Amino acid sequence: PNAIDEPTAPQLWQALEERCQSTQGCRVLAIPHNTNLSLGGGFLLPEASAQDRARRARFERLLEVHQHKGSSECYPGIGLSDEACAYEIALPTPMLARANALTLADRLQISRGYLRHGLATGLQELQRDGSNSMQFGVIGSTDSHAGRAGYTDEANWQGTFGRYDADPQRRRSASLLPYNPGGLAGVWASANTRAAIFDALHQRETFATSGPRIHLRLFASPAPAQASCETAAEDHRSTMMGGTLTRRNITAPPVFFLEALPDRAPLANLAIVRLRLKDGAVEQRLFQYPSSGPHRGSTCWRFEDRNFDPNLPTLWYARVLEVPTPSWRHTAETPELLQERAWSSALWYEPR
Repeated sequence: PNAIDEPTAPQLWQALEERCQSTQGCRVLAIPHNTNLSLGGGFLLPEASAQDRARRARFERLLEVHQHKGSSECYPGIGLSDEACAYEIALPTPMLARANALTLADRLQISRGYLRHGLATGLQELQRDGSNSMQFGVIGSTDSHAGRAGYTDEANWQGTFGRYDADPQRRRSASLLPYNPGGLAGVWASANTRAAIFDALHQRETFATSGPRIHLRLFASPAPAQASCETAAEDHRSTMMGGTLTRRNITAPPVFFLEALPDRAPLANLAIVRLRLKDGAVEQRLFQYPSSGPHRGSTCWRFEDRNFDPNLPTLWYARVLEVPTPSWRHTAETPELLQERAWSSALWYEPR
């Protein structure tokens, strides 16, 4: 399939279905790219039929939440957002010329192209139609244009645009400053083989980082309070990130384990983001890890959602932030700091 013969998303999904038959051993994933630059259109498919939505649910099981053209988790200051959403926000290219003149309607439309809005739309679809075609796990990518896969070292980044970043002056030009070194995809696979990694991607047992090699895992488990993340993960009753909880396999209140291992910089903040649908509107809440200082080693946080309502469609995902470190854009005169981060795939609850 290609953008010439299949110019729309539904046509792409139909082509994948026709040309990739599971009975013939074919498996495929389609991963949406740069939804932050979609001007809100990344999750807007009013014409999509039930068949189209089923195809989307089958093929689009992952979404790229961060790459060198910006972060796609949430748009700051409007809609479903929080103060940490103001991170590597690259305005959609058609609007760069009037970035300082964005109206409220412009910003609301832009926010609809971000992951958190897409996940919320999926909850509304679940209640309306009984199915959710927007159960996206997450990955990060570099989107390198210079053949330098995995090159995400912020402090030593020399660009990924080939001739456009041949020297520091070009890299610091106004046209390249909105960009960043990109992100990385993390996969919890049973083995380091192509088949096992694809299985984990398909199951959404994935996480994304903004560049650091943070390790992150979120799962639901009825394991006792004294259990470690390792023993709780091995419990056959546990449901890993990317999975779905129902009345049959959820505890009351639901219990989650968040395992986080920092890279070189300590972790400053661990949080679980909860979205749930109530009276037709999506509510958002952040649960913060009760910490008195940075996390320099592996962290295992056991969290109980005591405000859980078994009658409401709900999802949870994790986000961890590093302590502030210098951006590649900084100079000795004007230091620019940012908080690199990682995101987990979500866990969904369906009250069926």
